[in-house]
Amino acid sequence: MLDAAGFGDPDGDGPLPRFRLSLKTSTSEVYRVQAAAIQHDLARVGIAVDVKSNELQTLFADVLRGNFQLYTLQWVGVTDPDMLRRVYHSRQAPPAGLNRVYYSNPDVDRLIDAAAAAADDERRRPMYAKAQQLIAADVPYISLWYKTNIAVFQPDITGVKLSPIADFAFLKDVSRAPRVAGSAAR
Repeated sequence: MLDAAGFGDPDGDGPLPRFRLSLKTSTSEVYRVQAAAIQHDLARVGIAVDVKSNELQTLFADVLRGNFQLYTLQWVGVTDPDMLRRVYHSRQAPPAGLNRVYYSNPDVDRLIDAAAAAADDERRRPMYAKAQQLIAADVPYISLWYKTNIAVFQPDITGVKLSPIADFAFLKDVSRAPRVAGSAAR
């Protein structure tokens, strides 16, 4: 695919990369390890990645200014489809919103605007679904993973309700059902 895109290997099986990219990440150990994995995987196909770790405020300032080729951050707490507007609508580029990649697609903007004006979820759903399809085809972001929680618990535990954002806020509602006198422990 890189050859077809015009990024031929300059020295065959030699050590020279096809091209170089800069990846900005935070100084957090988790993100530095993640960046090293990305660097390693892309090197295997001939793309050199220079990792630049900065404290979060500097990284975030660069992202808001569009001063990056690649960066790593994470989305947290996304449970409302209006997040599509904040992240992908062309009028939501920083500082107005979270469109940090300055994505612009007039069809996506139109669908998001129409969904926001719709009176109920049943009318919104197909518009948000179509917007998601268009966004996925344009690939403005590449998500590396999606957090999922799995709960294993005993039958007498109540209140376990996993959240779509994979947090542990539900633990405040967890309790053990009182044992009935004379019942055997399992």
